[in-house]
Amino acid sequence: MRAIINIIEAFDTTYIYQNSDIPKKAVDEVTLSIKNGEYIALLGKNGSGKSTLARLFNSLLLPSGGDVIVLGKNSKDDENVWYIRKKVGMIFQNPDNQIIGTTVIEDVAFGPENLGIKQEEIENRAIKALNDIGILDLKERAPHMLSGGQKQKVGVASVLAMHPSCIIMDESTSMLDPRGREELLRTVKQLNVKEKITIINITHHMEEACLADRVIIIDEGKIVTDGKPVKVFNDVEKIEEMGLDVPQVTRLLYKLKEKGYIKRIDAITVDEAFERIIEIIE
Repeated sequence: MRAIINIIEAFDTTYIYQNSDIPKKAVDEVTLSIKNGEYIALLGKNGSGKSTLARLFNSLLLPSGGDVIVLGKNSKDDENVWYIRKKVGMIFQNPDNQIIGTTVIEDVAFGPENLGIKQEEIENRAIKALNDIGILDLKERAPHMLSGGQKQKVGVASVLAMHPSCIIMDESTSMLDPRGREELLRTVKQLNVKEKITIINITHHMEEACLADRVIIIDEGKIVTDGKPVKVFNDVEKIEEMGLDVPQVTRLLYKLKEKGYIKRIDAITVDEAFERIIEIIE
């Protein structure tokens, strides 16, 4: 059997919200593919269509036009919807919206229970997921007593216990403090590198986007930029025209270039910025 290279494929995918006087085309004939094991940052201003696109990826929404194919299965086919939702898990902005158990381990076990597998396997999955995320010591705690960062980690563990191929983070770090954000991103990066789980991170934090292999920017329902972070953020004017910002490192180099001190601003890390600056000193 030939291995499936692309976990998600969209072909002329359109989604129209009909629950208003004037129907809104939130996603407008998007075509793209996401490879197994990629780490994607999905960016766009509020109302750009990025969250709608993500919900199309895991069948929370179905296309008004075109197709979404997940692991070779078309989301329009009713028999594929549950399979797709199992394989593409989503972690939302507010972790309280995903918590349903009275203890952490009950919450993590809820998803596998709905798969109809044996109780022993459910427990094994829940324990392993909590251990992989580094919060096994919290398994008997009440979720509502946890910090925001801990709750989001429970959300990751709940998705992980479903054995997903892809995890979508929909503004999942926006309610966290800097430490909680850093811990969650470190955990997600490890899942991507060690477990080869595909990550799609919808975020307004440009430094988060720099962790990705690939940055996709959507504006007015269309993909307008798609490439490696260092290349995408190099075009500062274009990013700002879309109402977005650039990483602080890139901003610093851009200002230095405006003053005529340097010629290159293709850097997104401190080490890369140092290399650009040292070029002019030497």
